[in-house]
Amino acid sequence: MRRALLVALLPLLVLPIGLAPSPAVAEDRPEPKAIPGQGILNGTILRTDPFFRFFPKETARSGIVGTLEGTTREFESITVELGADRSVLTAAQRAAFEAYRFTHVVARGELAVSEVKPDGCVVRLKLKDAVYACATRQLGRTVVWVRGEGTKKDEAGLVKLVRAAVGWVSGGGDDVDGWIPAAVKATWTRTASPDLVVTDDGTLDAPARDAALRAVRDAHAFVRRVVAAGNVGPTPPVVRLTKNRDMMGFLSGRRDLRDKDAVHVPWAAELIVAPRKAEVDAAQVAEEAAAQVLQHLLGAANGEPVLAGLRRQAAAVATSGAAAVLLASDEGAAFDRIRKKEATTWSRLMRMSRLSSYLAEDAELRTLDAELAVGYLASGAPAAKASFAAWVAAFRKVGDPDAASEAAYAALDASKSDAEYWAFWAAKADPPKPKNAKGK
Repeated sequence: MRRALLVALLPLLVLPIGLAPSPAVAEDRPEPKAIPGQGILNGTILRTDPFFRFFPKETARSGIVGTLEGTTREFESITVELGADRSVLTAAQRAAFEAYRFTHVVARGELAVSEVKPDGCVVRLKLKDAVYACATRQLGRTVVWVRGEGTKKDEAGLVKLVRAAVGWVSGGGDDVDGWIPAAVKATWTRTASPDLVVTDDGTLDAPARDAALRAVRDAHAFVRRVVAAGNVGPTPPVVRLTKNRDMMGFLSGRRDLRDKDAVHVPWAAELIVAPRKAEVDAAQVAEEAAAQVLQHLLGAANGEPVLAGLRRQAAAVATSGAAAVLLASDEGAAFDRIRKKEATTWSRLMRMSRLSSYLAEDAELRTLDAELAVGYLASGAPAAKASFAAWVAAFRKVGDPDAASEAAYAALDASKSDAEYWAFWAAKADPPKPKNAKGK
């Protein structure tokens, strides 16, 4: 009888044990913390997975803003990087940029296979047990990305993690003024038009405001004529106007603006104008405006060496009031390089490595060479036109100057291009003298 009773009760004794959750499930799952964004992510909220912690780079305003460290079913411990900025304008272009960066900078010289999609990329090294994954996401004007590395067997888990983590950032509804830190006490009035979004704190008087915007629009129009491409993405450039020069330095993070009326901020994709005097320095504003609009036409900043050349030529246009080939102050030195055949032609510029740091050495001479190269590109010569079109197309796809130069060089015949270049500039440096009229 007792034995029968024990058998009858046995399922009831086993049932609670079978229903009891495993220690991992029974453990109280912590609530994700809401972490306010910083820098370009100001106005957003980061809510991580409960088993991850965010370690911010305290002073970072753009680029890699911190790391995410935690555990998943596939990884006992893993760290990935969180990035955000507007130096590359779209998520698709950032994905291509990251794939190129990893293969040509991080793993330079390694055999690799890249798989690039509009929302991320995966790079697999052929001769090493390593894989790189990056997920990208468009958050208004800002691109957010998460990237990490692992072994090949962990690829699926790594891709799953970065794709999930890139969605942990939310908010950021005000694309124009939302990134401005709360410490900046200003009321911004926004005026939108098809070509520009102008946001103004009301401190500039009307003549200075009008002069600044005229210089910006003239520079934008000049660069658009040369590049012959539309904006990457649907959002027009933002121009921020203020009289507060301390604010310009604070927002840009720059301390070298004493002699500047304007500054292009690539990571915010903005132009900030704060004139030093009542009379606006149109040439200097034009240089910075040229850099800004080129970023919007290419989809990414740092479009060297074309960037350096367009900045100078935009200043030349602003100074002369009409189309100019070279900035007047540069003509003597530039033509001297042409006469001595010391200038670096477009084809040779396209063979240079690491154009992202083009002005790191011999900045003065390299700026002259860039200015001469842009003049040649704008000439409409057949080899120049084909090569420049390939350069623009590659930059709009990958967002890296070296990727663009590879495409540009592949699209030209170097000897023909050099012949066009020297013929074009020789006629400018030493124009033929007019013949005497008959009978004199």
